[in-house]
Amino acid sequence: MGRYSVTQRKEGYMHRASSVVAAAAAAFLLTVGPASAFWTNTDYSAGKDPRIELFESSASGCILEIYVPRIWVEDVTDNGQFFQKLSLTGAGTAGRMGEPGLPVFARWLSLPATSSLTAELLEAEYVELDDYNIYPVQKPLPELAKEPQTFTINLGAYSRDRFLPEETINVGNPCLLRDLRIAQVSVYPIQFNPARRKIKVATRMRVKVTFGGYSNQNVLRRSGTGTRAFQLLRKDFVLNYSPTGDDPGSYLIIAADTFASSIQPLADWKSQKGLPTVLTKLSEIPPGDSAAIHGHIKNAYETWPIAPEYVLLVGDVEFLPTGMHLGIYPPPWGEYFEFGTDHCFSLVAGDDIFSDLFIGRLPVNSAEECSVVVTKLLDYEVTPDSTNTIWFEYAAAVGVKQPGRIFQQTCRTIRDIMLSSGYAQVDTLFEGSSPPGYATPQDISDSLNQGRTFLIFRGHGGQDGWWTDGSFNILATEHVDTLKNARSYPVVIAPTCLANAFFDENQECMGEAFLLQNNGSAGYFGATDVSYSFWNDSLAIGIFRGIFEEGAYHFQQACNYGKLHMEKYFPLSDPDTAEITTQEFFFMNILGDPELPLLTDTPRPMAVTHEDTIGRGPQQLSVYVTSQLIPVRDALVCIRKGTEVYTSGYTDINGFINLNVNPITKGEMDVTVTA
Repeated sequence: MGRYSVTQRKEGYMHRASSVVAAAAAAFLLTVGPASAFWTNTDYSAGKDPRIELFESSASGCILEIYVPRIWVEDVTDNGQFFQKLSLTGAGTAGRMGEPGLPVFARWLSLPATSSLTAELLEAEYVELDDYNIYPVQKPLPELAKEPQTFTINLGAYSRDRFLPEETINVGNPCLLRDLRIAQVSVYPIQFNPARRKIKVATRMRVKVTFGGYSNQNVLRRSGTGTRAFQLLRKDFVLNYSPTGDDPGSYLIIAADTFASSIQPLADWKSQKGLPTVLTKLSEIPPGDSAAIHGHIKNAYETWPIAPEYVLLVGDVEFLPTGMHLGIYPPPWGEYFEFGTDHCFSLVAGDDIFSDLFIGRLPVNSAEECSVVVTKLLDYEVTPDSTNTIWFEYAAAVGVKQPGRIFQQTCRTIRDIMLSSGYAQVDTLFEGSSPPGYATPQDISDSLNQGRTFLIFRGHGGQDGWWTDGSFNILATEHVDTLKNARSYPVVIAPTCLANAFFDENQECMGEAFLLQNNGSAGYFGATDVSYSFWNDSLAIGIFRGIFEEGAYHFQQACNYGKLHMEKYFPLSDPDTAEITTQEFFFMNILGDPELPLLTDTPRPMAVTHEDTIGRGPQQLSVYVTSQLIPVRDALVCIRKGTEVYTSGYTDINGFINLNVNPITKGEMDVTVTA
């Protein structure tokens, strides 16, 4: 993303991932420690990889084609019994706890404003394979230290003499993703007969989806609010997606009154770069509780000429309240609890769990603290530390070693994504492995103090820090407070239990420790309460696929990409994964600027070309942006002149944009470009 050039200046700065690798999406494998793992071929004529494709699409529906030319099989021994786990590239695993877990392709489709949808199987080709005992779905594993693992199996389910699931296609209820109405279709291409230990594989399927009838659920009330950042989310997760908007949205800042002056420099910068920015004091939203805050954001989304795309909350929860969401621990606990989350403020279009805008928080406790954080954010985005250029291509990952979890595997997957995209080094600081990979607080501090763009953690957590599965504290808030990495700030991606519980007024959490100091991080992503392995692993991998493979370069945009990636493998259409998936959407919050452009490469200079002088009156101003003589696509260009001119947009594939301006008086116009 970008740096800036100002009035009449022909230079600027930019940063991008140095290369984008179109890696084939791999199935998210939930490994328990297989004795062996291998591909089993089912249909050589159907291509190499399992997949679901859009074959035909129209306003009245679409046709999907599913191919299963091979199955990934893992032999697993658990509780003295021998099982197989089946996985398909791009498919999740579904099933009731203790019952066979089978692959499911769950995909979202765009549908008309008031339509319902139905799905039917048009044709299929099958093969049957013998001697399979499918591994049962296990209890979700919370990422709390010393959490025991138990084996669960429903013996009654394994005595059934019929192919399961009996219904291989189902559809979900309509949801809204900003101004796109979507619904999920789920296809189960593999069925299992437990009594006969036989699987039935649909090597080819053709499914017809029809849009028709009437549904008043999540009717689209406002169209035309699509933005470039939301387009990326839609094109990767909605099969029949077509563009619905390309212009920047606006940026809403809601600040506790005492922080309004301190946050103003950040508001000014967001406006200058091309996001119409409104700073609202909490006293202007009576009575200032969470319901009033949500109502204000919702009203802005529904009525402003340019709907908010980003919302930033400024103040810790005692100054500016958060929302509370009701959750439930899975069996055997079954306990209800409330936890704090800002995710609820992003739900303004429908009654589903999908964010309709990007939201973040600066949990500051004083005007001085707010100024410190604002200075860090502007340093990171506008004037990053160029005295230590190595850090732009370095990152660090910390993973706990524990049987039955895939913490380190997840870190290695993320490392490989980053290295394939041009990173020079990703430190894999793995607790529990032999030296030099044994992670201690000093190891992590030494890595960060040299400068790293990202810090990834996979393991157990608490409010006071990151933990192994025992009692060893890998990194605590007291260690974060001693960091000396000024101006080389990482973004921390740490989806683990409780370490981002910013809503607790009585204890500082890891997220706050990283953000609210001169050193530390430029942003923190993590859970406000108890979260779950495998969900969190898919989420973390999705964030980095979004950044490095798909171009999700803004902080909350990348994190929301990760959530949608997680839902793909733990779909809402399966009632036994939906509850945890829903909680994960609410648990996971960012502390920081939701629009923050993520550093992924050494910033490079931009050259900005435009007319030096223009006349008064309505006209178009052409701007051409290059970097090292190469046109820059998707650069955000903003032209401003007092209250007379304010317009912005993105350059095309050739680095050009024409913007409408209407200067009335003589004077200078500012041209700001970020990319």
